[in-house]
Amino acid sequence: MNNLTTYLPQDRRRALAQGENLPSRSHGSVLFADISGFTPFTEALRHAYGSRRGAEELTKHLDAVYTTLIAAVERYGGSVIGFSGDAITCWLDEKDGAAPPRAVALPSLCKRRCWRLSRLRCRTGKWGG
Repeated sequence: MNNLTTYLPQDRRRALAQGENLPSRSHGSVLFADISGFTPFTEALRHAYGSRRGAEELTKHLDAVYTTLIAAVERYGGSVIGFSGDAITCWLDEKDGAAPPRAVALPSLCKRRCWRLSRLRCRTGKWGG
């Protein structure tokens, strides 16, 4: 079961763990977030480290960013429902409290939490922030 939970949104895991039926419809807010400056950063890593090592460095940085973002989404009672390249899609369900205010406040928290990650460094120097 642990391997399966990696691929299930947090709200679905909670419902399954509590033996709840999953609703066919739900009300809430969707939040789409995209990493600013992702393409230039990817190019800087490729230039600094080469294609293979640059990809490894990119994966390391994305893991750090996504770990931070996922924790922020969960703090606001949301669920990450998808990833696409450098974008993340989140769901905030109304049954967990008023979704629109949480969806509006969440990006600010994400930005604060990711501030330390915005000053990424590679061999060619500082990137971002």
